[in-house]
Amino acid sequence: MTKVSNRGIPVNSVLFSASFMLFAPMLSCFKALSDAFSFVASVSCDIYILVCILTMIAHYRYRRSDAFLEEGFKLPAYKCTNPATNIFFIFIFLLLFLNRSSFGPALGAVLWFVCFRLIQKIRNQPQDEIAISE
Repeated sequence: MTKVSNRGIPVNSVLFSASFMLFAPMLSCFKALSDAFSFVASVSCDIYILVCILTMIAHYRYRRSDAFLEEGFKLPAYKCTNPATNIFFIFIFLLLFLNRSSFGPALGAVLWFVCFRLIQKIRNQPQDEIAISE
């Protein structure tokens, strides 16, 4: 799944995801599966909001780093628009917790993010630290 094409597209991952979308109409025929599908779809939408927030944070840090290329993509007035965009996304995400139908998926997105972050930290932990903790 980590292999990318010459153009930087994770083709196998896209095809894998697309193949599962073919089953969506069949899932809607069963009430329990339909509810599960709605939950998973809502969680993935909520995760997308988190991804947008992380993208804006990464862009802000990139613009302030030594690696920034002047000819690259530039968000206009990034010092204002970048934080404003993040405030907007955070506001929308927090509103998800106020609605009964979106509370569970929002919580699922937070749990997914926390689990993903823990896995990332474990994977990036230097080998000598792992040996000491064992």
